[in-house]
Amino acid sequence: MAETLIRRFFANADRLGSHVAYSFSAEGRWVPIGWRSAATIVRAIASGLIELGHQKGDALAILSNTRREWLACDLGNMAAGGVTVGVYATMTAEQSRYVIAHCDARFLVVENAAQLAKVDSVRAGLPRVETIIVIDPTGVAPRPGLIALAELIDRGRAARRDVDARADAVDPGDPATFIYTSGTTGPPKGAMISHGNIVAALTSIEIVPHYATDWGFSFLPLAHSLQRVVDYQGAWRGVPGAYARSLATVVDDLAAVRPTVMAAVPRIFEKIYQNANEQAAAAGAGRKRIFDWAVAVGREAARLDGRKAPRPARLAVNLALARRLVFDKLRARLGGRVRAFFTGGAPIATDILEFFHAAGITILEGWGMTETFAVGTINLPDDFRFGSIGKPVPAVELRLDDDGELLVRGPNVFAGYYKEPEATRAAFTPDGFFRTGDVCRRDSDGFYYIIDRKKDLIITAGGKNIAPQNIENVIKGDPRISQVVAIGDRRPYVVALVAVAPELAGTDPAQLTRMVGDVIAAKNKDLASYEQVKKFRLLPRELSQEEGELTPTLKVKRKVVGERYAALVDAMYGEGAAGTPAGA
Repeated sequence: MAETLIRRFFANADRLGSHVAYSFSAEGRWVPIGWRSAATIVRAIASGLIELGHQKGDALAILSNTRREWLACDLGNMAAGGVTVGVYATMTAEQSRYVIAHCDARFLVVENAAQLAKVDSVRAGLPRVETIIVIDPTGVAPRPGLIALAELIDRGRAARRDVDARADAVDPGDPATFIYTSGTTGPPKGAMISHGNIVAALTSIEIVPHYATDWGFSFLPLAHSLQRVVDYQGAWRGVPGAYARSLATVVDDLAAVRPTVMAAVPRIFEKIYQNANEQAAAAGAGRKRIFDWAVAVGREAARLDGRKAPRPARLAVNLALARRLVFDKLRARLGGRVRAFFTGGAPIATDILEFFHAAGITILEGWGMTETFAVGTINLPDDFRFGSIGKPVPAVELRLDDDGELLVRGPNVFAGYYKEPEATRAAFTPDGFFRTGDVCRRDSDGFYYIIDRKKDLIITAGGKNIAPQNIENVIKGDPRISQVVAIGDRRPYVVALVAVAPELAGTDPAQLTRMVGDVIAAKNKDLASYEQVKKFRLLPRELSQEEGELTPTLKVKRKVVGERYAALVDAMYGEGAAGTPAGA
């Protein structure tokens, strides 16, 4: 019988018994749940779904923030032979309706009354949904077709359906989940990920070492492939973890649960880096000088480590002092035990990577896509290059096309897009490689570097090909800069829209303009002449998901931003020839 995640999860529960599988916060304390108890809940959910008429292959959508019940419902549906579809809790009612309807969901899990109200507002557009399951039914009136998750679990326990028979009937080629793309260029597409794809992905990242003392932490959306593959890896390997109470409490929760490994998106690291710089500046000139010295020492050590070069004795002494004076405080705010972050989705400025490494926390950048179930390449603790996405994981084959596009083939690569045969055909080369859309280069040591998204490349009026993300990352290396959107396609030169760090809100606009101009002038020295930002405009606020400018994974929707701020962009190009960086 072929291995699947759900069978491995049940086997781990039998093996680990009362050992803690996860913890969650309730009534002011962290409550541990053992592996055997976690498996009992998953079996009860599966039995309850079968009792409600769930058939193999039925889609169950989950509209909820990340919490323990999300994964329990996912695994329960998987045990029943179903297909799980995550819906971002931050999606609008119409965006949610599109995904739920497109995947043909018969069952829908919603987090609470607020998410139920969102669904009710578009209920007429969800004719296939038969049963809605509410995780937290507070304030929800009973009605036909609605059931609380606790009641579903109770019914499942009473029904005692043969869940193992269902789980054993799952074939590696059967779809396990549809993960919808973030929709930066159009309506989301549902990538069909099979049970075999999941096992291949989880097996390939076993090259990342883990220890008996490891403890995970989940707070990113489980609707996204990155957090999902990390949580699945915990279920696969038997690694325990904790669930954040909310995004707003992540920092406090980190200090309480003290994880050793976790996933995060680049924006999280940028925020931590900005906050550390701001706190050092606020502490006075003396503390700021100590902070800057410690950062310089840490970066020197990080660069040597990246080249696998030995640290001189002088540097080792200085680094120990720098950690005691500065970096240990950062580690303490993150729980004190974090040894590695896993991240992907967007490049991170090298300054930030070196900063964390100096604190004894290695950010292991990797690369993967929804279509590859978040797996493709990764840096390892003892084999990394700052700024790279690492090397291919086992069983994944990479190739660079003539135009530099990264092509990938492997057992973790999806079967296609649900109900999108034309898009599926266009996504693959004739010999079966998936077209990623990422433009890359490979160095002599086998490390890959993303230059940019193929569709995001700027081609100036002079014919120069420019990667906007490279420009944006260089400028965001200054902690006072929050967001940058570089623009210049079919234009004579590059301009930028800039959002400053929110802590600078209330600063005199003229002073902000001068500050940003100075930053860009300094950073332009690190860019080729044709990449340099000639003009900029300050955005009135940070770009946000709520305003439709960022995807749920915090990627910029360049088309939306370009259209929304077209007047600012046109004004920059209407001012005549560019000189030193100018803003308004």
